[in-house]
Amino acid sequence: MSTCEYTEREHRHERALLLIDKPTQVSANQTSCDDDPVAADTDALFLVTYAVVMPTLCCVGLVSNVVNLCVLRRGADAVATGTARAVGSGVGCFASPAYVYLRCLAVADLLAMAFCLPMAATRAVGSPYASRWVALYTARLSLFLVNAAIAASNLLVLAFTTERYVAVCRPTVTRGRTHRASRVVAAVIGIYSVVVATPELFAWRVEDVGGATYAVVYNGGYLESVWLWLVWPWLKEMTTKMMPIAAVAAMNPLIVRRYRRRARTSDDRRRARDERRLLVVLAGVCAAFVVLSTPSAVATVMYNDARMRSYAFVVFVCVSNCMEIANNALNFYVYSVASSDFRRHLRHLCACNKVAPSMETSETSVEG
Repeated sequence: MSTCEYTEREHRHERALLLIDKPTQVSANQTSCDDDPVAADTDALFLVTYAVVMPTLCCVGLVSNVVNLCVLRRGADAVATGTARAVGSGVGCFASPAYVYLRCLAVADLLAMAFCLPMAATRAVGSPYASRWVALYTARLSLFLVNAAIAASNLLVLAFTTERYVAVCRPTVTRGRTHRASRVVAAVIGIYSVVVATPELFAWRVEDVGGATYAVVYNGGYLESVWLWLVWPWLKEMTTKMMPIAAVAAMNPLIVRRYRRRARTSDDRRRARDERRLLVVLAGVCAAFVVLSTPSAVATVMYNDARMRSYAFVVFVCVSNCMEIANNALNFYVYSVASSDFRRHLRHLCACNKVAPSMETSETSVEG
């Protein structure tokens, strides 16, 4: 079978992958597709996607998520030492159990960017590879590491949203919420993300094609397992992408509506302000998550052999994959726009000040 003649079963497996591989990397029985105009046109597209756009997003994401972790840690330390109000900010997310999810989200996004960078490099070069170790990494670890990190990121956004939904819409249940419980949930999410991505460790194999070069080819044994080519891909996509998007989109309007109702009757102004800060951060994170992840979910549903012969659909898939990577790279900018508390701690971090009194009051700590 040529690389241009993918089977439907191979496509069903590929739907579980984050990125579409170059045609030279899909089939175990590869032949040239130079006479296929669509395959020829995709060469430049893959080069731009993997050699320019994704590395740029990854570099931006690496820097921004490191800064995220530093600012979130500084905010938590300020709350722990009682200096949060001294810098003109409220406790906001830094004292809430939601802080655990935001910090773990930054870690997951940082790992996704770190793993995506070498993956983009190997796909920009394409199979076959001159190094057996590069081929082994591409076949065994590349997609597994990236997809595990992105799955964890998606589920952490869902956990953050759920925590806010329970806190705002089901306040009688929030008495048992603690940072420890949030850490347990984050740990379970991490374990599940690794487990659900594990089959990707065995989806590809390395073949010596001679001349000290090695090709990454699809593992044909997967086609014999209903679990691996049908059940697992849909389970992974449903639980780590489609369900989180649907749940986040459904819960956020309920949270906003309930918060506005409570804010009109609440006598605790400080608590109302802190909840408002978290609500603004939540809205920014969830809006970016839904907008940037939905195209990838749509591409997953539409993915089939006939559409992959269309250059327009291949473009759509590549754009949707870049948008999904951008979701993991841009949370720093979402926080910066949505939270003035975050901006204050960022300014003090850049100025290397432990405590810098501010003339701003906590009433003005939420800006549009």
